[in-house]
Amino acid sequence: MRRLGRVLAVLGLLVAITRVAAAGGELDASFGTTGFVTIDSGPWGDRFVTHGAARSLDPANPDAVVLVAVAPTSGGLGIYSAAVAPTGTVLGSSGLGLGSTTDFGVFTRVLADPTDPSHRLYVAGYRYLEGATPPISFFVGRLTALGEDLDPAWGGGAPVVTAIPGTTQSRVDALAVQPDGKLLVAGGANADFADIAVARYDTSGTLDPAFGPGGTVVIPGGIVRAIAVQGDGKILLAGYFDEGPFGGFGIMRLLADGSLDATFGAASGAPGVVTTGFTARYTQGIAVGVQELADGRIIAAGSDWDPRRLRGSFVAARYLSDGALDPTFARGRGRIRKRVGKSNAAGAIAFLADGKTLIAGSARRRHPEYHSDIALLRLNADGKPDRSFGHGGKVQTPAVPDWEGFGVRDVVVDSVGRTTVVGVRSDGTAKASILARYLP
Repeated sequence: MRRLGRVLAVLGLLVAITRVAAAGGELDASFGTTGFVTIDSGPWGDRFVTHGAARSLDPANPDAVVLVAVAPTSGGLGIYSAAVAPTGTVLGSSGLGLGSTTDFGVFTRVLADPTDPSHRLYVAGYRYLEGATPPISFFVGRLTALGEDLDPAWGGGAPVVTAIPGTTQSRVDALAVQPDGKLLVAGGANADFADIAVARYDTSGTLDPAFGPGGTVVIPGGIVRAIAVQGDGKILLAGYFDEGPFGGFGIMRLLADGSLDATFGAASGAPGVVTTGFTARYTQGIAVGVQELADGRIIAAGSDWDPRRLRGSFVAARYLSDGALDPTFARGRGRIRKRVGKSNAAGAIAFLADGKTLIAGSARRRHPEYHSDIALLRLNADGKPDRSFGHGGKVQTPAVPDWEGFGVRDVVVDSVGRTTVVGVRSDGTAKASILARYLP
């Protein structure tokens, strides 16, 4: 009997070990140093601060992570790119432009073009020029496959500067490529960037006259953090939107010509936009990712902030094609709110090929103010936490000491399902880019 007990105990231990080994969400020790790569400084300048990241589709460098960043230069800022190989080796850096304190550009987003056989990358952000009207404008370009150089076939080989008509300033916060190769960019405009600006460019970098008046659209009242294109050509914007006296986490839908889609959200009384709350009391939410599913439903995810309890949580919601909450998602509620650690702020979303949703952001550890950890929440297609990932669908990893701040800028999923989180450390005096890769 004792022998049988020992055998059963050993079998139980083996099963437990197998489960642990199979669980996703572990740091990938084959990447960099125990799963981390830190870019603190280098020949391209000190304090390399990443703003965006994308997976390289270049067959010569499969699954490399391409970064766009800024770094101080003598008298101003420089725009740089760098690529990190799947092993964690930094392949190199490229200077994409140097500026002065009164004239500089910043790329904040980068996206590999899935329609392009040359695997080039689109980049977008803002251009500041002192004394110009407006002083801050859309700044859009295309790079070669690994981000080394600007593409001479797009925009005449230089970033395209677009002053959005009727605005006092504008910047790009999101971009998407249409199936026909045209590029959509969206961001903030006017005072505090509290209005929405959207532009569409053709495959040569010229504004598309079939979109809005002359290629651009301005919509009052909102913040855009993500953009996606539906199969029927309609355009989804995700972020924070005003709806009556309140506002919050939501989606806006445009027709292919840039006008509001009045059939979306009509049941809620605000045609063209839907907003979603996640608690009985008011919280301030924002969506940072959105995607149409194959059956026409729409998934969005981000985070909210509870001003009374002074903490944030990760949130996600799924909608029917008309904007109504999907009753088959998250145990019939159509939405879910979960916290990893003491408080969260979402930085980027990955919609996985198997229908799962990965929310990447930061978490507070012990310090009452700073978010110093990487936080991940993975949801199954039905909206329930994926218990094969981390602990009950959650992962929390210290990124910096507790008294420093950390923010997630992007997340990249490679061809075998590994997740690379890209963020920035700041201790008040210096910054560094930090990459961490997790097993699927």
